[in-house]
Amino acid sequence: RTLATISAVAIGDWPSAVDNSLLRELVPDESGKPPQLSREVRGAHYVSVRPSVPAPAPRLVAYSSEVASSLGLSAETCESDEFLQFFAGKVPEAVPCWATSYGASFAGRYGGQRGDGRAISVGQVNGLEVQLKGAGTTPFSRRFDGRAVLRSSVREFLASEAMHHLGVPTTRALAVVASGDTVQRAWYDSQG
Repeated sequence: RTLATISAVAIGDWPSAVDNSLLRELVPDESGKPPQLSREVRGAHYVSVRPSVPAPAPRLVAYSSEVASSLGLSAETCESDEFLQFFAGKVPEAVPCWATSYGASFAGRYGGQRGDGRAISVGQVNGLEVQLKGAGTTPFSRRFDGRAVLRSSVREFLASEAMHHLGVPTTRALAVVASGDTVQRAWYDSQG
């Protein structure tokens, strides 16, 4: 599909712009257990879960105009407060959100269920799945806090763009949004 065939998407139109074919093809978790409860999810491919990380003072750190264009998002949209609030985790209730599970293999042996431990999907647009990474806990968080540190997020953003432009197939990041909240990590703490 060429970029010219992609219609412009305003954040307010997000619920009508998403396709979400994954949700029609995969089995949802219907266990009735809390969606943020760290657990193994049995008999399902995904869990409906809402972003839960507070963003008291969100700030747009960077965005990729190429990725935005592939999603039908203009520079004006990406620089709007509506975009900032949405990608800081204030997703309208009309937008389905989910986290998916997957299996892992370590040294040729099944490593147990893994999944989107801090990534919450907010839609499929033009065949691309859009996720909020660091948006909060999911059943796959393995008792971690579901958050992302800014330095790691910037590093991932830059590395994915570099890999893409070197011709290496990779995921791509639309934007990095700082929440305005502090995230503590013992392995980065000078006392730890």
